[in-house]
Amino acid sequence: MPCCGGKAPKEAANTDPFFFTDTPATKTIKLFRVDEISPDTRRLRFALPHKSMKLGLPVGGHFLLNFPNPGYVPGLDENGLDPKTGKCPQWNEQEDIEADCLVLTRPYTPVSGDELPGFVDLVVKIYEKSPQKGFPDGGHAGQWIKKALAKAGQTVEVDGPYGKIRWINKSEGGDQYFQIGSPEYGGLEHRPEHVLLIAGGSGITPCFRMLKECLAVEGTTTFSLVYSNRTEADILLKSEIEALAAANPARLKVHFTLTGEGASATGCSGENVSSSTGRISAEMVGKVVSGEVKGVLTLLCGPTGMQRAARNTVKELGGEHVYEF
Repeated sequence: MPCCGGKAPKEAANTDPFFFTDTPATKTIKLFRVDEISPDTRRLRFALPHKSMKLGLPVGGHFLLNFPNPGYVPGLDENGLDPKTGKCPQWNEQEDIEADCLVLTRPYTPVSGDELPGFVDLVVKIYEKSPQKGFPDGGHAGQWIKKALAKAGQTVEVDGPYGKIRWINKSEGGDQYFQIGSPEYGGLEHRPEHVLLIAGGSGITPCFRMLKECLAVEGTTTFSLVYSNRTEADILLKSEIEALAAANPARLKVHFTLTGEGASATGCSGENVSSSTGRISAEMVGKVVSGEVKGVLTLLCGPTGMQRAARNTVKELGGEHVYEF
């Protein structure tokens, strides 16, 4: 159910066809609509400057969202102490190393692309205040989103594009490949037969957009996704992921896993979708990757600990090409 909506962007003459270009820049977008997906998840639709403008964000890329720091403490001394209390500012019962930053930035990968002219969609998880879990202040970005972006019409500042992993589709020549790093600095080109995506939590968004874009065009590359969350309620874009799998049975396999205490395997739809419990393992990778892992391109996105463990698992299986978004 939509929480609120705004006016559609107006058409303007002689405007750029793309919002983002190759050179990172700071720009402003306006919140058009908010949809509540779950109690702690929102889909935010932002309007681009005019209705025919396309996003222009490279597949695999992200942009930075700039927002006022809800935990800002002015006037810290040279030791990072608050002169009013004589102590280091705290956030979620730990030293807040961002307390002196008036503005914070967080990276976001949209779930929409050029197929949605005039708009860009973000799916964001709001980390609520939870004193019983040692999280009394909640997430910096989530607290701001919940208050400032509760209704349409608010403007936000974004900066981009950024990202070291890109999928390139040269439609005129039919050439498709993955670019790791900038070509100017020795970037690599990969044309793998299979791509393994491993995601944790909100790290699903770059993986989802890459799958969505790659599977929308003809190709021989196959894909698999292993997606880890604590509970079933934490899974983002589950129905959309299952829909992608259903539409591409020959090119995509998906495995969901839950790590929370007492969690049971989530229900799945589709022969190429499976689930289990526990942390990402070699057995889970084997469910979605047929044959040797050596030549597979593996892309990771999620919490640091998950990425480290997943990288080690893939390396132990012989994987040689492992990169983080």
